[in-house]
Amino acid sequence: MSLTTQSDGQSLAPLSRAVAAGVLRPVDQYFARWLGEVAGTPTPGRLLAAALASHRLGQGHVCLELGSVAGRNPFPGLSDLRAPDLHSWRQELMGWPAVGGPGAHAPLVLDGEDRLYLGRYWHYERSLAAGVRARATGSQTVPDLGRLRAGLDRLFPPLPDGEVDWQRVAAALAMLRPLCVISGGPGTGKTRTVTAVLALAIEQGLRRGALPRIALSAPTGKAAARLTESISGAKGAFLDAGALEAGIAAAIPEEAQTLHRLLGTRPGRVAPRHGPENPRHRDLLVVDEASMLDLPLASRLLAALPEGCRLLLIGDRDQLASVQAGSV
Repeated sequence: MSLTTQSDGQSLAPLSRAVAAGVLRPVDQYFARWLGEVAGTPTPGRLLAAALASHRLGQGHVCLELGSVAGRNPFPGLSDLRAPDLHSWRQELMGWPAVGGPGAHAPLVLDGEDRLYLGRYWHYERSLAAGVRARATGSQTVPDLGRLRAGLDRLFPPLPDGEVDWQRVAAALAMLRPLCVISGGPGTGKTRTVTAVLALAIEQGLRRGALPRIALSAPTGKAAARLTESISGAKGAFLDAGALEAGIAAAIPEEAQTLHRLLGTRPGRVAPRHGPENPRHRDLLVVDEASMLDLPLASRLLAALPEGCRLLLIGDRDQLASVQAGSV
């Protein structure tokens, strides 16, 4: 049975069979049915696209690539179903009020590469891309290079045989760039590097006569607690080695908080308290376990940071997956 030849009265039947077979979630069918009711003309191809876009989101993907299922059976366990061919499907969708082009405020957005997004996720992705680009190329206070070099020498003594100390390199880049990503597996010294960056930032701030406003955060409460413990341990190790002055160590924050708390997430509201109109005023933000950042959270985070805030993302891309859709 082809999805392109069923009558409107039978449009939901293929989705019902997919739900019964366990290859589609009930919420995906409900979303498609709701769109059909509010936008009208719920043809089988349109409802299928809406249900699959919702289903992809549940699988962690932010969009449905129409070409990946066009002309094929979208549910291998149901052999009597077939999606429309790509050209016909695109034409069918673009003639539906529920679908808009890039930039449209519509329930679904179809871009020029035949990617179908839930509308808000298209806007999240565009907002995040713009935020990353602006931060990576934006202006930044230039540190005192002599003081920075002295601090690096103290915190990262030379390795034997002239080996490159990649922790030192990462710390230097984090001080010289407005956006830095430090990725590495367990035991590679990420937390030690971050603690060194905090110390270097505080030294630079004291030179200018004001301590930097620093925040430590992570996507979940458990990750925030681990970061708190790790920073405390690394700070103690630097003190024991004589690489850190007591006054600098005392100024290094230890307590991390969740990103939801940092942004001021409010129950029952999509937008957090802090955003472009009410930024979270910090000079340096450290985000640990950054592999857990999903698209909505990352987009809101970038939107809530003022232009001069240095952003340091720490994590292991091969460990924890994003909490919701979008592996940022």
